[in-house]
Amino acid sequence: MTTRDDCQRYSNGILQTLRLDLVKSFKMLGRLGKKHVEIAASFATSAVGFGGAALVGLIYVTDWRRFCTVIPFYRGKFQHEQEEK
Repeated sequence: MTTRDDCQRYSNGILQTLRLDLVKSFKMLGRLGKKHVEIAASFATSAVGFGGAALVGLIYVTDWRRFCTVIPFYRGKFQHEQEEK
């Protein structure tokens, strides 16, 4: 049987490991230089493109009516359907 002290030691060990991992991660961020920023900036256009495509895909598979009622130009398109209900 495990005792309460065993469980507490185990959880303290996990927390200490997580703290060490965070410290290592912050040290790694300090090593980023100008070259790394330039590489990340070169991917920005692609990231925006893929993000936009993902957003359009998400809107496509969801209910268009909810999305289009927010757009002022298309708001009137669905008013006659709402009045019938």
